[in-house]
Amino acid sequence: MYAEIAAARPGAVADDDCFLALEFQGGARAHLWMSALAPSTGPRWRVWGSRGALEVWGLDPRKPYIVGGGRPGDPGYGQRTAASVPCSPRAARTARGREVPLPAGRYGDFYAGMAAAIRGEAPVPVPAQAGWTCSR
Repeated sequence: MYAEIAAARPGAVADDDCFLALEFQGGARAHLWMSALAPSTGPRWRVWGSRGALEVWGLDPRKPYIVGGGRPGDPGYGQRTAASVPCSPRAARTARGREVPLPAGRYGDFYAGMAAAIRGEAPVPVPAQAGWTCSR
């Protein structure tokens, strides 16, 4: 694990620029970065592999859906709009990028699991040890 963290804007009172390099068991690596100084946005996340890649642009679609009156469980909840559809920029070395549908998110399951854990009815959905184990 390696990190660079800084308060980069003049007068910033909190860190607003960071880069993290992580290596997981098995050799997989992740590079995470954010900056309040970035002049433009890129993909929300990218996954690269030896046989292809996946990019997701835009924020999670749930917020505008809920602000617009939609609720979890409604038809369309968590579905991405055409502007935020993930694409595979290189499914193979000679292939062009294409849109890839992703299933609707299921954050509600996580929070229901947390509520059950708080009530003592079930273990937490993701134990703290999982974060420690992944970062080693």
